[in-house]
Amino acid sequence: LFDEKPPSVRSTPDNAVIVTPTTELALQVSSVLTSLLTSLTKSSKNPNSLPSVKVVTVTPAQNLHLLSSSATPVTSNYGEASTIFVGSAKTINLSCTKSQGELSPTPLPLVQNFYKKCGFLVLDEVDRLLLQKKRGGRQSNQADGRSHPRPAACLASEVARGRRGS
Repeated sequence: LFDEKPPSVRSTPDNAVIVTPTTELALQVSSVLTSLLTSLTKSSKNPNSLPSVKVVTVTPAQNLHLLSSSATPVTSNYGEASTIFVGSAKTINLSCTKSQGELSPTPLPLVQNFYKKCGFLVLDEVDRLLLQKKRGGRQSNQADGRSHPRPAACLASEVARGRRGS
């Protein structure tokens, strides 16, 4: 996100996605990240050399494009702002795939662009995020023995596909 290249040489900014196991943790991470970026800007000897960065908390599931375009950059200096999305894997997946109540899902071309522009994927508490969970939430063996992929595993897979262009 903090590219050393001057704005004229820098390509379109990458986005970052920070995936947490819970919404509460996403709110906490977002708050700390905003404080860190604000502090970094204030303590920098040349704050204008830092790129613009937005922090967007995805909770509940929402249209990611509308969230990003309405967010105010925490550091607003040169160039188009990079966006750091923070949310639970389930909330981010729902934002990309399903409608929640009255909210529209993020349109497919914008979802594809979201995955394509995701340059950084941070999985907080990766063990809780990627381990498969048995249907019904039980860890014991069930009659059918099937399990479903965790939302973070699906999200990581989609980001990887988007970055590869497939």
